[in-house]
Amino acid sequence: MSPTLTGTARVLAICSEGTCRSPMVERLLAPALGPWVEVSSAGMRAAPGAAIAPGAVGPLLERGGSVEGFQASRADASALLGADLVLAMTRAHAADVARTAPRAARWTFTLRELARLLDGGRVPGRDPSARVRAAAGTAARLRAGAPPPRRPEDDDVPDPMAGPAGGFADSAAVVAAAVEVLARVLGPDAGPSVSSRRRPGADGG
Repeated sequence: MSPTLTGTARVLAICSEGTCRSPMVERLLAPALGPWVEVSSAGMRAAPGAAIAPGAVGPLLERGGSVEGFQASRADASALLGADLVLAMTRAHAADVARTAPRAARWTFTLRELARLLDGGRVPGRDPSARVRAAAGTAARLRAGAPPPRRPEDDDVPDPMAGPAGGFADSAAVVAAAVEVLARVLGPDAGPSVSSRRRPGADGG
């Protein structure tokens, strides 16, 4: 389990430069989880202090996010080990985490993978902080029996820097959809736990 046991839980979203995809997650997920959870972002190759990518500003504001006060930071081993949950934007970023801080791989998932695994249920815990701390263990157990995505890349958030200008809006839509699932599963209004969900055939029918 991650090292944070009491107080505010910590979620760290990571991408490459820390100026586009991971800030979108930070600025959309933080208000959804509320004061129980500290949500931050970082880049594996970030230039500390860099501003958010201009192309990401509009799509983020359209979804109610804020860019005020944002400055990029680098995802070092200390930051990764200090998080309760690390949300990588791609499988390659998750692999970067495993190389940088091997122990943190236990609580690292891609954003879309975690949303896929937890969608349709709830994580145990009495508040968002407790649910965030339980999310990695719950998702790891579900991963063992869950079918893989139709395509491996379906667990990644596409890189808008590598495509046309409209790619920023597309990436923001993907991020927002995953954040919506995590807010429903981990947020203040979450209901019964994932472990209480009825499995197909459990009633003998």
